[in-house]
Amino acid sequence: MRSIRGKAESIKRIGAAMAALFMLLTFFPAEYEAVDPSLAYTYVYDAWKSAVDVPDPYSVRMQVDTNTLDIGALNAPSGMYAADGRLFICDTGNDRIIELRLGGSDYSLVRIIGGEGLSLKSPTDICTADGLLIIADGGNNRVLILDEELRTVREIYRPESSTVDMTVPFVPRKLAVTAGHIFVQAKSVNRGLMEFDLEGEFLGYFGASPVKFDWQDYFWKLVATDEQRASMISFVPTEYNNVSVDEEGFLMVSNSIFTAAELRSGAAEPVRRLNLKGTDILIENGNHPVIGDITWDSAAGPSRIVDITSLPDNTYYAVDSTRGRVFGYDEQGNMLYAFGGLGTKQGYFTSPAAIDHLGSDLLVLDSSSGLVTVFTLTEFGRLISDAIGSYSAGRYAESKALWEEVQRYAGSYELAWDGIGKVLLREGDYRQALDYLQYAKDEYYYSKAWKLYRKQWIEEHIWIAVVLIGAALLAVFIKKITKSVRDRIDRYDARMETNNKL
Repeated sequence: MRSIRGKAESIKRIGAAMAALFMLLTFFPAEYEAVDPSLAYTYVYDAWKSAVDVPDPYSVRMQVDTNTLDIGALNAPSGMYAADGRLFICDTGNDRIIELRLGGSDYSLVRIIGGEGLSLKSPTDICTADGLLIIADGGNNRVLILDEELRTVREIYRPESSTVDMTVPFVPRKLAVTAGHIFVQAKSVNRGLMEFDLEGEFLGYFGASPVKFDWQDYFWKLVATDEQRASMISFVPTEYNNVSVDEEGFLMVSNSIFTAAELRSGAAEPVRRLNLKGTDILIENGNHPVIGDITWDSAAGPSRIVDITSLPDNTYYAVDSTRGRVFGYDEQGNMLYAFGGLGTKQGYFTSPAAIDHLGSDLLVLDSSSGLVTVFTLTEFGRLISDAIGSYSAGRYAESKALWEEVQRYAGSYELAWDGIGKVLLREGDYRQALDYLQYAKDEYYYSKAWKLYRKQWIEEHIWIAVVLIGAALLAVFIKKITKSVRDRIDRYDARMETNNKL
């Protein structure tokens, strides 16, 4: 009888252990198996910098092909601008700009800018501001400003200034307008962006990238002859390759002139966010810097960011020409996901040249195929976007619920754990926040939660300290009383002994 009861107890204990193990595995889902980024369409990087597969955040809604509009194919298009349902494509090789109207899953031709009465030559970028069209008309060495009727308002040529190298042709390639100023990225100009007001007055250079300095090169310049020094590369800032304006009016700039070693060391800055003083205020996640792919094979090399677009929820997207990827980031520099690739299938690119957005839709221009791919959010992507937007707007409970929905699609998506952990931290549930933030490998907020949890624990258990201190004081008091009593007894015994002897 005792043996049967023992076996039954053993079975119960085994069952309880298995149930506990099942609950533990359910709460902490298994990590996704690492994937090869060159083979995956959509992936994120985990805390160990391994790429893991996740659901697609965007799907192809349509492809814009000018061949369907009886205006011929695009020839080496290099720039694009989207706003208010309009899309402008710089058809660089055909010396024209195509203006389209986008709506739903359709598009239509509005007009062709260029040709008779308006001669453009190799236009590479366009933007709008205050009812004006501002064009980088590089082949004509000018920035051209038109009104909506395509009448010329102003032409900006190379400024007459002692700071401008008059031996270098003025070839504007990219431009953006913010705070009533035009910022121009010009060919062979490495002193930053050229800044003009809307009247065309040159205001100087803006936001030059940091100078690359090499002590070894500097040493050899000190001991080299004049001829050898002349052949060496000067210590000069690098040249930007694109510029855009984010939702707060700051400039997002990119450059692709760096070595893999500079990127690994942190010396290179492929993406910068410039305030109106020209200071870089981009926030980066130390474990996953804003460089595109954080691991790469030596053959293809690192990502080369060629354009950036910023959405109203303060997320931004960078397009990479090396592997045809689109990288999404939040305002804290956390990589949301990467998707795309090189190829001819829908959703892939052969030579991506520009990226922009209309609402939450992303538009990517392929200079080789001449197509513009329009991406729309999937349910997974929409949940991530809404969760980020809700948190930024202060709707923390809503953000938490949305991140929990994201976890239903991808249980190991670390940003979901991080998002929930931050909300729990705000709600004062520090103990549970620790579990989520630890899983998300968020060292900063984990440390913050731990300090608050420790403080909360001490405040809630202060009575224990009071009891312990009281017990210690009582023990000291009792010890002193006991010693005093013993001393009196000893003195009494001594006196009695003395009296007996007498």
